[in-house]
Amino acid sequence: MQVKRSGPTSPLYFRTSDGWDTELLYAEKKTNRNGHSVTTYHNRPTVVVLDPFNHYIVGYAIGTNESTVLIRQAYRNAMEHVQKLFGGYYKPWQIQSDNYQKKNLTPFYQSCTEYYTPAAVGNAKAKVIEPFFHRWNDECFRIFCNSSGYGVKSQKFLQPSEDFIERNKAHFPNWNGVVGQIENAIAGCRAKTREAYVWIYNLIDKAQQYKSTFNIPEKVLTNLVVGRFAWSTAYLPMLNPATHTPKLIQAKVAARKALEGLARDLLQGYLVHSKEMTGEIRVDFDLRIPRSHSTIPRPTTAPSLAVHSNGLNLLN
Repeated sequence: MQVKRSGPTSPLYFRTSDGWDTELLYAEKKTNRNGHSVTTYHNRPTVVVLDPFNHYIVGYAIGTNESTVLIRQAYRNAMEHVQKLFGGYYKPWQIQSDNYQKKNLTPFYQSCTEYYTPAAVGNAKAKVIEPFFHRWNDECFRIFCNSSGYGVKSQKFLQPSEDFIERNKAHFPNWNGVVGQIENAIAGCRAKTREAYVWIYNLIDKAQQYKSTFNIPEKVLTNLVVGRFAWSTAYLPMLNPATHTPKLIQAKVAARKALEGLARDLLQGYLVHSKEMTGEIRVDFDLRIPRSHSTIPRPTTAPSLAVHSNGLNLLN
């Protein structure tokens, strides 16, 4: 029986990493043993640190070959990037990696997280980052003339032909050029998912304050966050009329109904009868349903409430 898993419900819960031979060729000039200048063509590894919450690339490092040094650089880059996003150096709750240099790197991985769980040997499905690399290659790298296809072990029709390479090799970039291609692809991938990644983190951080203020069970708040993210994921593809499908429309309607129910339960069950109920709570949780006439009326008698790290402030 196959074990089914679910993805993390929040940023920084789970992080996975792997080295990948980026499917982009670059030209390198060398002098052979006969003293002649020759040009060779290569593709080289990129180590990516991924947060599977919404496939956000947290960190990366690019080198000519995978090594323990390159992996440490990628994790250092991830820590620095998290600090820029959230203002602090936060460790993930769990890290998953492959078994490359396991004895050497295990102490390092363990220092970066609470739980380190290497993938099972020989089980490619254990690493969620592998399908990500395939999609990323399709979306970002196949458009370049120096694309090398899908790897040397894939079927022949998935590879660029020798004639194509011969016609275009004069336009292949050098090492610095291919590094620029990879970094631009990473920046584009981050731009697509950064807003949701930061928004969910800030919402959960805010929810922890409301949890103690209103005695709202953590499961209720978590369900609301997950529901809001599911609604955003289902709604955004509908903005492009060209991508409308009956399946997407059905998913959007279901996500909106689920979010309406979650918001209604939270409001009626935990906030309506509280003296501290305010419009600010509604805004922070974004309980207004997008593109819907269903709104939550603003309280008329309750005082305004601001939640700070040092306690509550009631504003008349």
